[in-house]
Amino acid sequence: MSLHNPVVVPEEEYFSLSGYVQAPGYITYIPRGYFVRRRGTITYIARFQPWMFYGAGGQRLGSWRQFIGKTGEHVLLERRGGLPRIPSMYWRPVARERRLDEKVEAELAVNRKLLEGATIIFTFFGGLAAYHDRTREMLVLGFLALGSGLMSLWTVGESFFGLPSLRKE
Repeated sequence: MSLHNPVVVPEEEYFSLSGYVQAPGYITYIPRGYFVRRRGTITYIARFQPWMFYGAGGQRLGSWRQFIGKTGEHVLLERRGGLPRIPSMYWRPVARERRLDEKVEAELAVNRKLLEGATIIFTFFGGLAAYHDRTREMLVLGFLALGSGLMSLWTVGESFFGLPSLRKE
């Protein structure tokens, strides 16, 4: 765990931080981080507070400062399966997923197919024009148009005929 970057812990997950104590006495460790909760399409966070953790003695912390009575390795901070519970007043919304309406998604799919079809037509005629004018620049443009046309054809075939997708989703 980095001391400079905040820690992000899902609300219901187990979390513990262990440390080796060299001499008995008071220690203070202030972790930077947040608990995360997702409810439907909204993501909430709650900033770490001492009372959200159990300390080395197994009791709920009242502050980040705690007394360790003996040397050795100890669990300094712990949270077990969402306990202690965090009241709703500490959660604040930070993100909302945006879902498109089914009608809008269908319209976007039709527009994408039309655009892909137009790309194939323009690519075909561009390649045909390059073939008739056999200069080096036009041949290079023709090969680029051919490659673009093949990719467009595959994309249209993917959406029209159910060919395997080249996209990572």
